[in-house]
Amino acid sequence: MNKIIILFVTTIFLSSCASVKNKFAENKKHSVAISNSMEIQFDDQGNFLNLTSTASSPITINLPNSKDTAIISATLKARSNISEFLSSDISSESFVNKLSNSFNQNMATKVSENISSKSTSILKGTFVSSTIFDDKNKLVIVTVESNQNIQNKFKLIENAITY
Repeated sequence: MNKIIILFVTTIFLSSCASVKNKFAENKKHSVAISNSMEIQFDDQGNFLNLTSTASSPITINLPNSKDTAIISATLKARSNISEFLSSDISSESFVNKLSNSFNQNMATKVSENISSKSTSILKGTFVSSTIFDDKNKLVIVTVESNQNIQNKFKLIENAITY
């Protein structure tokens, strides 16, 4: 009797692991470099997953707050790049053509429409994901990111506040 129960539990466990593995295999992530400083990720259905933008700013003088000033400047540049992309580049024919080189036209159009419809929340959901200090070249390199998980959490918080 115990062997049957152990066999049953093992079978259930293995089948659940196999189904979870297949579920993750279905939603493959695709990554496309929009420019040297921007990258976008989406899944097989054309749903937005992640957008990153990297910018740098020089550390001009050796004052205590000069690194902070450079971080703010680089962050503003990276967010500005995202804003420009969302306001003009995403709906341009050149962006869809760039995606069409790697994916079919239908997928490229879906990605463009999906991101366009979420552009406000993508921009609101940006955050600094990494900051690198290059002391040799006196630069600060900042990566700003927006992803679907953060946007979903913001919506939950916003809904909780309004009720």
